[in-house]
Amino acid sequence: MKTNGTEDAAQCAAEAESPRPEGELIPWSRLFRICDLYLSVVKRTGGEQESRRITVNQARIFAYIFSRDSAGEIHISSLARDLSVTPAAAGQAVERLVRAGLVDRKIDAADRRAFAISVSAKGREILAAHRRRASDAVRDIVEAMPAADVEAFERVLFALETCLSARRADFQQKS
Repeated sequence: MKTNGTEDAAQCAAEAESPRPEGELIPWSRLFRICDLYLSVVKRTGGEQESRRITVNQARIFAYIFSRDSAGEIHISSLARDLSVTPAAAGQAVERLVRAGLVDRKIDAADRRAFAISVSAKGREILAAHRRRASDAVRDIVEAMPAADVEAFERVLFALETCLSARRADFQQKS
């Protein structure tokens, strides 16, 4: 069901005033709703056409490849392991990204049985355009918020990033 911005704001305000269920540390439904609202705002700023080309899983894999692109080429086996997907699923997603022109795939010179993947020039252009749109959308939203709320939000984001990074490092050491 589609809602307008006024209805979204009213629902968020009502949820903010409602008591949190006992034992629930984070109102997950609100967090997921915020993610959905953010994505709809970014799509409305011109990113919808590109987002229709690939699935959420492919976008996740594309973001992973991009985040590690400066370290050199990536192999599907390490991508699958790090993202907890099967090598077959990773390979299918990479194939679709190759067909979309977002990543390049070539036989690894060191291991001719493996493929090395990297972000293509077109992939970099699309990602840069998406980041500009997303940055503009977030800036517009944040500029409308009271300064104290922005500072509190930044502290929460930093704390989440710190905790999640530590947790990821723990998992990587155990595997």
